[in-house]
Amino acid sequence: GYRVAKAEAPVKENVAAGILKLVGWDPETEDFLDGMCGSGTFVIEAALMAAGIAPSFLKVEKHLKGFPMKQWTFLNYPWLTKDDLLIENFNLLLKEITESTANGLKKLADMKGRISGNDLSEMTLISARENLKQAKLDTVIKLGQSDARNLKPNENKTFFFCNPPYGERLEHGQEEKLIELYRGLGDNWKHNFKGHRAALFTGNLDMLKVVGLRTSKRHILFNGDIECRVAEYSLY
Repeated sequence: GYRVAKAEAPVKENVAAGILKLVGWDPETEDFLDGMCGSGTFVIEAALMAAGIAPSFLKVEKHLKGFPMKQWTFLNYPWLTKDDLLIENFNLLLKEITESTANGLKKLADMKGRISGNDLSEMTLISARENLKQAKLDTVIKLGQSDARNLKPNENKTFFFCNPPYGERLEHGQEEKLIELYRGLGDNWKHNFKGHRAALFTGNLDMLKVVGLRTSKRHILFNGDIECRVAEYSLY
């Protein structure tokens, strides 16, 4: 996969993709801004979704380049290796994925600046840049370093997504900082994101009350064994 570098508590790729589907993000009508992008999982999944690129595109590339390690275990099974028709259809599928990946990357080049990530930590952004490079998206996804509470929307309608810390292992005095973060996100959206949309993915259910905005939708999810919420906000 594309995750060669990880930040603290990363969300799995399939979970991130599922959340973007769940909130109904439409790349044709909304830009995407991840306010606390971590290692870049959500911005990468957003870009792959916008471009129609298959999640397995890197495995396909390695397979076609003849990497010694098998990319899929089924390649060792006789039901495939001894069936010429199956092998022919498999190779056709690989060709289709390769062509759609190339077309998708061209489409993303025209969308440059419409999918962006942000984080306050330089070390975290280093990890994100490595993953973007691995995913071949480092030239089309913009990364910035600033406080998520100070971000502004693009000129286009913008979907602000955020997966802030849950604070499951708080030390003395940290709870107030967490409250300030969640409250600050809500204040920023209230004052600067009118006409746009936002969503939070968090395992700290109490902090949703601190945001200070009415949710338009709430979804229950589990991130590992942590019960979470995806809270959507239509901002007027």
